[in-house]
Amino acid sequence: YIESWLPERRSRRKPLLFVHGELAGSWLWERYLGYFAGRGWEGHALNLQNHHWSRTADPATLSFDTYTEDVDGISRVEVPA
Repeated sequence: YIESWLPERRSRRKPLLFVHGELAGSWLWERYLGYFAGRGWEGHALNLQNHHWSRTADPATLSFDTYTEDVDGISRVEVPA
């Protein structure tokens, strides 16, 4: 699950990606996403598996590699225009 904040006007700046740590989720980044969107930056906050609105998985199967794959998968996801 990805939350996206878009600026009023598109810019050529590369989008920002926010990734939370343990016991958090995209909600952690809401103030930052709003701040940067207000200054022309497109921002996205990823929720890793088993965190805040993301897909659930058996915790015994999750590893650092699982979360790395979540982050890598962002490049294949279309975000709203």
